[in-house]
Amino acid sequence: MDSEQNSQSDSLYADEYSTAPPWDDKISTIMAIGFASLLIVMGVVFWAVIPFALTTTVIAYLLNPITDFFQKRVTFGRRGWAVFLTFLLILIVIVLVFILLLPPLVEQSINGVVSLWDILVEFVTQPIVISSDDLPFVDGEISLFNHPDNPEIPISIRDHLEILLNEMDFSTESILQTSQELSIDRETLQQFFSIGGGVTSSLVGSIFSIAGSTVSLVLNTLFFLTILATLLGGGRSITDKIVDTVPDGYESDSERLLTDLGNVWNSYVRGNFTLGVVMGFAMWLIAIVLGLPNPLFLAFVAFAMEFIPNLGPVIAMVIAGAMALAGGSSTFPEMGNLTVTGLMVIAWFVMQQLEAIVLVPRIVGDSLKLHPAIVILSVIWGGSFGGIIGVVIAPPLVASIRIIMHYIYGRLTERTAFIEREPNPESAIERMTGVIAWLGNKIRRPKRKQSS
Repeated sequence: MDSEQNSQSDSLYADEYSTAPPWDDKISTIMAIGFASLLIVMGVVFWAVIPFALTTTVIAYLLNPITDFFQKRVTFGRRGWAVFLTFLLILIVIVLVFILLLPPLVEQSINGVVSLWDILVEFVTQPIVISSDDLPFVDGEISLFNHPDNPEIPISIRDHLEILLNEMDFSTESILQTSQELSIDRETLQQFFSIGGGVTSSLVGSIFSIAGSTVSLVLNTLFFLTILATLLGGGRSITDKIVDTVPDGYESDSERLLTDLGNVWNSYVRGNFTLGVVMGFAMWLIAIVLGLPNPLFLAFVAFAMEFIPNLGPVIAMVIAGAMALAGGSSTFPEMGNLTVTGLMVIAWFVMQQLEAIVLVPRIVGDSLKLHPAIVILSVIWGGSFGGIIGVVIAPPLVASIRIIMHYIYGRLTERTAFIEREPNPESAIERMTGVIAWLGNKIRRPKRKQSS
């Protein structure tokens, strides 16, 4: 009986393999070229869906640790309930953000943009004079530009440029008239935020088109949630299926590639998100202590700029410095605006040094292994085609392409196929826990031994 079952199972598995003669090199080359051509055609046909699928995959990857946590600690192995709890948690967070955080953030963002515009206009149109009220060590008054005919009269940057252009016989009337007519105020920004809805309504022109857009939005949302739930529900099995599809003998290589790719995305995206939260809170705390205007807006800028390497923190410092220079301090009103700006720059510089020395090596590390110029170019490229999401995923996407191309090059030239990586890489959460433990050990002083 057992022999009959074994023979039936052997014949069943034998049917899964082709009995045709194996392909020779010529046929294999032709089929490989045809398969690659088919992939290119499919990429062109489904190009509009690729950003949607890539975004969904990245979001599922970022949410996967939460689902794993629920599966291990709450649902005790039930993956479906873990996915449900993940969606419930995200829904609660979104509702809280929209109720508690979004209204003041939008309000302060509008105020911040208006303030920055007013600062720029005042910087260009008003004489820049530094006195002892601004800096205690300044004796008298120091102006940036003075009138050439009367050096005692300070002039603005606009007047200085006008004088220089007139000396070169260049007419400035049209430029000055355009600059005077150009203005940005609160009402203009509010109209800008709502202009999309007005333009859409005028273009739609029909209740049927509006209904069609609503149905399309609902269907896209359902597709997104369905794909996201499917990816989260698959978990580790998706990786195992990818490894199972590779040819025999390449299982270890595929596992290594997937591990390296996972380390890149885990360290960069989750790590920079963690850094953004930390540095955003630091900027908010600095703004609250110094009494700077619109602290929530400055915190959001600091959080967002963490995803732009090297230049991002500088941009955040410049914006915060401009706000301090214009608004001064509500906590220390007796201080001059320049003094408050200097204190803010010093505090932010100290935070940047702590981030570079303590946080970055332990949270992000050298995960991308890319030159800073390439990272900045990838951010620009990502923002041009994917907006905010493109800015976030472009650097790890370029690093992933580098890992794959390095493997292909190594296999073709019989050199090292894998990029050297750190031993036993940790997740962003584990690294953040290590940072907290490291700070605790530094703060906690060892007890002195009592002398006998």
